[in-house]
Amino acid sequence: MKFIERWLLKLVILHFILLITVQMIFHQFHFLGQLQKITLYEGVNSNTETPIMETWNRR
Repeated sequence: MKFIERWLLKLVILHFILLITVQMIFHQFHFLGQLQKITLYEGVNSNTETPIMETWNRR
């Protein structure tokens, strides 16, 4: 059991290091500007919310 726990702990640490590295690369090379355009196209950037009952009121 200790072998699996050590293995999982190493995996978590590796994922954390990879996450930090990728975030630093995104900030260093300004990839976030391109990603922001994608969120604008998808429409997830604004906080507008349509009521759920709106579709039922149209009938």
